[in-house]
Amino acid sequence: MTGMMGSGKTAVGLELAEILGWPFDDSDADLERRTGSTGRDIADKHGLAVLHSMEADSLLSSLLSEIPRVITAAGSVIESIECRNALAQRAFVVFLDVDVGLMLERFSAEDHRRSTSREELVVMRERRLPLYESTAQLTLDADRPVPELVDTVLAALADGG
Repeated sequence: MTGMMGSGKTAVGLELAEILGWPFDDSDADLERRTGSTGRDIADKHGLAVLHSMEADSLLSSLLSEIPRVITAAGSVIESIECRNALAQRAFVVFLDVDVGLMLERFSAEDHRRSTSREELVVMRERRLPLYESTAQLTLDADRPVPELVDTVLAALADGG
């Protein structure tokens, strides 16, 4: 699962993993487990470059598994050519597309995500959108209900995805 912050990757991924009976790898949870810090804390203390490098490492590690799994990738990994290549070679990629308004609705003050302004999100989304689209085998509008998104992914997988 790829997409911007707040696109619903974790909610869709958890339900999908449960239905499929596959392990679930969430980049945010992996980062916290490995470092004891949230992405927000890492960005604040060490900068975005360090955070994005750690997020890429998490995805690449998950993609090395020989066991099928549902992976929710940090939004930033799509900007890494190494991550895009690994996704293309080793995954059925679902892109959950979300507009900036919905992203902001889904954020909370106590969230693990770093603080980001509307303007930053607009620029980030515009920069990343073609990368997400070019990497995905399936693009879904993230404003749809989670069960509907999960059913669409399951249907695509059943069709040979």
